[in-house]
Amino acid sequence: MTFSIHTGKRCISQLLCLCVLIVMGQGTTAETLTDLYETRSLVPAQTASVRAQAAKESLLSVLVKVSGRQSLDQNLFVQQALKSAQDYVLQFSYESTDERIESDDGGSLPATTLLLKFSSQSIETLLREAGLPLWPANRPAVLVWLVADDARQGRYTVSEPQVYEQLSLTADERGLPLIRPLFDLQDQIALDPEALWNLDEDTIRAASERYAADAVFVGRYTEFSNGRWRGDWRLSHKSGTTLFQIDAASLEELLSDGIHQATGRFAELFGIVPSRTGTVPVYAEVSGVELFANYKQVLDYLDGLDMVRRAELLQIEKDKLTFSLGIEGGLPLLQDTIALDKVLLGGADNTQHRLPGNRYIPLGFKENPLQYRWSARR
Repeated sequence: MTFSIHTGKRCISQLLCLCVLIVMGQGTTAETLTDLYETRSLVPAQTASVRAQAAKESLLSVLVKVSGRQSLDQNLFVQQALKSAQDYVLQFSYESTDERIESDDGGSLPATTLLLKFSSQSIETLLREAGLPLWPANRPAVLVWLVADDARQGRYTVSEPQVYEQLSLTADERGLPLIRPLFDLQDQIALDPEALWNLDEDTIRAASERYAADAVFVGRYTEFSNGRWRGDWRLSHKSGTTLFQIDAASLEELLSDGIHQATGRFAELFGIVPSRTGTVPVYAEVSGVELFANYKQVLDYLDGLDMVRRAELLQIEKDKLTFSLGIEGGLPLLQDTIALDKVLLGGADNTQHRLPGNRYIPLGFKENPLQYRWSARR
């Protein structure tokens, strides 16, 4: 006998989206996710066989979150790991619940919540073996605005909780933090539906500043007469702009695909791809380190970055420390990661140095290290 979890369908009315993702240059609210390696699922019994099946499904969902990749079923290393999914489980526990699981024969059984916590070290090793990226837990927080164009109501700002629940379902699956606006009087004054529909970047940016988000996700939508939904999306970031279109049979599908596309782009930007040739040395100077406790914090921070495989202190000069960092993923990713964390403040000298004869010293070399200042706001 097989069982399926009965959740019911959420009804979402009146939508199609043209969605725009505008990443704010001065964002201040990156969010460190603490549950990337944990799952919760309803099970019909507390038996080893049921737990083994749940571990298999949960391991796949964790790998999707941590790698930033949507489809992993075809990876041979992942397929092999799923056969022994419980080997990656660090601990498990059960919680009682009032929910029930519906079986194929029309009956139902009382459900129990199974909590699984996977080993981050084992997951990272698997990703390396599989040649898959590692997307660190410190991820951009995304503020979402939606505006609809309806034949009966005209254009209006969408605030229905069920719409944001749909977005959050997919965002949770992919490990992307979302922020829902308050929709209070201040929001209504700062950002009207026409400004949203016209994608007025200045107005949207000003209205979004109160939320201190790293990114702002704006969607405008309507529905075609044939019942199909279409979304045109734009993802703007300091690294460039990505455009994509989505046609879908339902709003739920359209919103989910949009989140998948946006999440995939962030994973490309911040995901660490394992190097087959070893680490690359990068030099960095950190000033403003006046206390021994600060020195230890700086070293622990750099050494704790997922893309840094080795952090070595080379020199101490007054309040300035010089480090040699063995990194994976490349210099731009290191700079983006540090900027997202806001633990070290970037200096104005993070550029290439020109030498006579139109020669340059590349950034990150020993003669031209990255320049940062220790942030006292810890």
